[in-house]
Amino acid sequence: MKVRCGCEKGGAKTVNVTTSWQKITHTFTANDSQYHAFVFYIVGASTSTKKGDTIYVHSIKLEEGDKPTGWTYAPEDVSSNISNSISSTIKNYYTKTETDSKINVAKESIELGVSSKYETIAN
Repeated sequence: MKVRCGCEKGGAKTVNVTTSWQKITHTFTANDSQYHAFVFYIVGASTSTKKGDTIYVHSIKLEEGDKPTGWTYAPEDVSSNISNSISSTIKNYYTKTETDSKINVAKESIELGVSSKYETIAN
């Protein structure tokens, strides 16, 4: 199937679309201030398309300039991910008081085991 995609006026391109994911890049100059839409139109009549067909589009990135860059997270997503990561990491640690308490419990358990073994050997 052929799809025309791009800027509504003066910047669209026709591409062949298949059932596999494809990376499509398109550089254009938006030269009409009245139309601001980035569009996708099915081009021409095709026996392979019918009413209700779906085209999936993933990770669109529109950039100003002529140098394409890789996909990146939005800054607010990065901040949110860092905050969530720090919160979950902090939950996995004990406070000094909790650590001291667990050390004392372990120490008492070891001392109890050692003293009962010596009592058994002595008797």
